[in-house]
Amino acid sequence: MNKGQKSEEDESSKALLEANMKLAVLEEKLNSEKKSFSNLDLE
Repeated sequence: MNKGQKSEEDESSKALLEANMKLAVLEEKLNSEKKSFSNLDLE
């Protein structure tokens, strides 16, 4: 395997990790919003 191919794989791995982190943050925000909405429904 040549160096060019390896660095491309590294770049896509980094991009994938970043995307997963962003997704996790968005999911946390969504979950906390859902909780606050359900709290409003109960009142």
